[in-house]
Amino acid sequence: MVKCVEVCLGDEMMELAGRPPIWKIYKTKTFRRFDAAAEQLFRVTEGMIKEAQKKNKDKVYSSRDEMSVLAKLTQKCGPDSTIPQVMAMDALFAGIDTTGNTSGFLCYLLGANPDKQELMYKEIMEKLPDPTQTITPAIYNELKYTKAVLQETLRMLPVVGGLGRLTTKDMVLSGHQVPSGTRVTFTSPMVMSSEEYFTEPDKFLPERWLRGCPQSKKHHPYAYIPFAHGPRMCIGRRFAELEVHVLAAELIRRYKLVYHGPPVDIITPFVNRPDKPIAMQFIRRN
Repeated sequence: MVKCVEVCLGDEMMELAGRPPIWKIYKTKTFRRFDAAAEQLFRVTEGMIKEAQKKNKDKVYSSRDEMSVLAKLTQKCGPDSTIPQVMAMDALFAGIDTTGNTSGFLCYLLGANPDKQELMYKEIMEKLPDPTQTITPAIYNELKYTKAVLQETLRMLPVVGGLGRLTTKDMVLSGHQVPSGTRVTFTSPMVMSSEEYFTEPDKFLPERWLRGCPQSKKHHPYAYIPFAHGPRMCIGRRFAELEVHVLAAELIRRYKLVYHGPPVDIITPFVNRPDKPIAMQFIRRN
């Protein structure tokens, strides 16, 4: 499944989308690879989703809060609707490369900045001193620095290169008249790395996202939108953040991350990813 996503959101996707659409007339080698990966991805996710729906079919919930998102969609749309499957497939499809690459960038930045990693480790040990203790919602809400680490990771090394919108009315942007129906692209990484909006933008400073820090909240509210904004923002934002927060906390409480390699940057086949392998060293903590 991961390999299929690498094809569908990688070089093959960019080649098909960025070059003349010869594949519409002749099935090129690139198109055949993409089509095979997409078909396999569909079959795998379809099986997983149908299995989950089967388990939910006869399950009795005492309240709606106990229901999964898939169960709620199935109840709302009906058992024969394909909408729950499509929504679940989108979540699985879009959540592999994005959270995977984000987690890799986060580990790299912590390994390359041991002082910040130590601050994060101290916070985690204060909240989770017992090695067998699990992260509860109450503890999760107190992991302020851990959450700031993810925010700073997404600012410095975002996995999404920007967002596009279709204007629905005439407007003026930076002195330019933009008519309704125009496709507008916003390259968020350029803004998130600009000295105009962030002090020392090339430095990994998670504390800039904490209340009380001199740099906190001094940037423009729309200078940091890694998940986009508005009704068409990333539908999986909350789940993605929760997933990476918990992964990072569990990882740092068990291992010290060390990185001594060259600086890592991003390349953009479709979703941003590291421009080189990240050779991390994981040292087990006592």
